[in-house]
Amino acid sequence: MPWNDRVMMRLLRVAIGAALFASAAPVRSADHAGALITTGELRTHVETLAADSLEGREAGRRGGQAAGAYILSELKRLAVRPAGDDGSFVQDFNGQYRNILALIAGSDERLAREIVVVGAHYDHVGYGNKANSYGPFGQIHNGADDNASGTAALLELIEAFADSEAKPKRTLLFAFWDAEEKGLLGSEHWISHPTVPNASIAFAFNFDMLGRLRDRNVEVYGVRTAAGLRRLVSERNTGTDLMLTFDWTQRDDSDHWSFYKRRIPYLMLHTGLHNEYHRPSDDVNLINVEGLRDVTTFCERTIAAVADSPSTWTFRSTCSSETNDTDKRLSTPQAQPPSRLGVRWDDAAGGRGEFLLTTVTNGSPAEAAGLHVGDRIIAVDGVAPADTAAFRRAVLSAVKEVGLTVTREELTREMPVRLAGDRVRVGMTWRLDDAEPGVVILRGVVVGSAAHAAGLQVGDRILKVTGRSFADDAAFREAFTAAEPSPELTVERQGRLWTTKIDLDAPAEPMP
Repeated sequence: MPWNDRVMMRLLRVAIGAALFASAAPVRSADHAGALITTGELRTHVETLAADSLEGREAGRRGGQAAGAYILSELKRLAVRPAGDDGSFVQDFNGQYRNILALIAGSDERLAREIVVVGAHYDHVGYGNKANSYGPFGQIHNGADDNASGTAALLELIEAFADSEAKPKRTLLFAFWDAEEKGLLGSEHWISHPTVPNASIAFAFNFDMLGRLRDRNVEVYGVRTAAGLRRLVSERNTGTDLMLTFDWTQRDDSDHWSFYKRRIPYLMLHTGLHNEYHRPSDDVNLINVEGLRDVTTFCERTIAAVADSPSTWTFRSTCSSETNDTDKRLSTPQAQPPSRLGVRWDDAAGGRGEFLLTTVTNGSPAEAAGLHVGDRIIAVDGVAPADTAAFRRAVLSAVKEVGLTVTREELTREMPVRLAGDRVRVGMTWRLDDAEPGVVILRGVVVGSAAHAAGLQVGDRILKVTGRSFADDAAFREAFTAAEPSPELTVERQGRLWTTKIDLDAPAEPMP
């Protein structure tokens, strides 16, 4: 089919501008949009794009052109506007390649001028060669995961947004990039010759290889390119319950790189490399279609949140110097505080509610009080701890002194011990991060403390206290204090949100 000529930007500006006078759109329904993303349609898209008849979708070849024709046929049945050359869906470049572009105008009079680009490359490597395949060469590389899966997701996302009565506030530009496998040529050409004013590009999404979800894990890149992205992404994971790995690396091997180089915030989602990557074996039978639906639904919610955000998405320059090593260094657990008592015990005995001492540290409060190896502690301040956790908690939370009930050679005695250090009532320390405003990140959790009993771990993000958000450290402390003695925390761990209560005044539980 013939390709169209270059862009006339006036037409697109008119298309975007038409939204500025629209009445306020109704509230979006995530359930409605999610229902439009189906495993049946995703499977059909992947099977079509990864069929042998498309010969591996190499850019500029007949298979790549056939893939483009299929995408165009799908777009023409949807309520989206062309955003390519001269009012068409196509942007030609380099004489043989073509990006395919569609637009859904934003609903907000002010924010509709800003563009959120949502893209995925639709080409693959054809029959493969030494430069682009791990072999064997000369066989059709169908690229079911790379990137028929991302292309299928993009088609379903367009349908979900197009069919929704309520449109996002910012304008969405959907881009099917060509010639990504030849060096990001399609996205690089578009960003250099945009079909929208370059300054209006607020954000970019890139979906590359979404079809091999394993252990519910999704890799998320770009989360450091603008403040607040990790929280936004995690809060949209409710319901899909994916496990998110937030990677701080700025990878240069997919189309988000074209935007990152120009200081445009982005998110790139990826379900991970596998042995079939750039091999003929990357075929449809290995696609996790149910997982692809979950990831696509999660993408829809995240796109809507970015497009509807009242705040401007400002690029964080410092993200370029932040790596996974930086993350690892910042996430190193703080050392546990010195023991207040100075003993070790047999854990097996502790499980029975008595604590057979195996070590009494020289110079410790336990030694000063006269405790010996072989003593059995059976109560703290008159209460028999149910287990090791309760015993630790009783010692940590005591103000200055505890009374231990000890058996030695079948005799029981009461032994007061003046403890070292300060009382540990909560048992957690935290840090702040300018990339994660309104969040405290745990640096230390004292074993046996109230925080430890609540299930908190180093690296957990606290987002709310008893349903209340906070802006900074002072506001967090204020909210925490106001909620005592049992503050309920909303916590994010690996992109999953959960709640827990810290019971600050819980006594050591007695033996049943």
